Amino acid sequence: MTIRFSSHSRFRLAPRAGLTVIYRRYLNHDATKHTSAIPGSARLKTVDLSGLRSRELSETGALLRACEEDGFFYLDIRRVNNAQMIKDWMLIQSLMQPWFARPFHDKMRYHCGTFLHGYTPVGTYAGLLENSKDGNESIKITDVARRVDPPILPDLYLENRALLDRFMDGCRDITISLLSSLSDSLDLRESSRFEQSHRSYMPANTCLNLFNYPKSTRGGQFGQNKHTDNGSLTLLFANQQGLEILSPRTSSWDRVLPRDGHVVVNVGDTLRFLSGNRFHSSIHRAAPIFEPSQQGRLVAGFFLRAEDHCMIEDNEGSKMTARQWHDHKYDIYKSLHSIQRTSTVLTGGMEEHIDNAKRSQSAAIETREG
Repeated sequence: MTIRFSSHSRFRLAPRAGLTVIYRRYLNHDATKHTSAIPGSARLKTVDLSGLRSRELSETGALLRACEEDGFFYLDIRRVNNAQMIKDWMLIQSLMQPWFARPFHDKMRYHCGTFLHGYTPVGTYAGLLENSKDGNESIKITDVARRVDPPILPDLYLENRALLDRFMDGCRDITISLLSSLSDSLDLRESSRFEQSHRSYMPANTCLNLFNYPKSTRGGQFGQNKHTDNGSLTLLFANQQGLEILSPRTSSWDRVLPRDGHVVVNVGDTLRFLSGNRFHSSIHRAAPIFEPSQQGRLVAGFFLRAEDHCMIEDNEGSKMTARQWHDHKYDIYKSLHSIQRTSTVLTGGMEEHIDNAKRSQSAAIETREG
């Protein structure tokens, strides 16, 4: 679906009849056969959520392989709950654009000086270029913050609470379905099941982050530096390209193209650690917008994170809680590139893992040829 921006600061949707036609096209158009054929685009697997919840072997197997091999995949959500998530995402976009178009000082009223909730301005974290800063601003809505009475969140949430709560609850249901399927595939029992580390009533940093990537930013601030996500599973809703993943096979940056009716899902560090490094957490980044015809980019990311006190063992063998890993990783996100390079935390040890795998493969080839 294409959402058009007016020349005014307010965001306008097409009339309801027109929006219905666009929505039906969005729901019925099947892009799954085309995106992987575009040069420079990532060839990701597709999992059908409806089939997965019905325990269809083709879908449970596809999910397991996607987590083991790529760490990123497309999730088809068109046949679930009358596509309510798709409808809600369209509505959320109509709220985001005018909110982010506000004067800077107005948005900063909701800046809490923490990475846990509230507004985050452009230039908070590391950007793509050496010593540059990122080019996105965001509103973060955590489960914890929305349960406080009254919620300590921006007015965008307070004035649209029913919509955003429904969207977040739907995202949580999706991620728990994915974890449950993975637990079944690995024959995990009782407390060792992945979903048992993600109970909704336990404190965690699970959140919805609403991102705005402006077309141009001041001072050369653009993009977002390479990283892996610190949590368990991420759901990304976007109608425009900008996400790029590092191919472990070619070491090239491949574009993840948006698909109508699909969500992009990726595995984070915590789930990789909980799986004993069986799953793959892919290195990715946000590319800047250079095309003259392209508007600023709106993205919604739902980040499922393990319970604060869930114990994990990182890539270096250090044991810590999921909350400690989360906080440490955010400190690294904000650091200069020179500091980021001194640690494996930024990419969760995946760069070293890929390098070791390539060396092992080369050694095996040399042994066979010798």
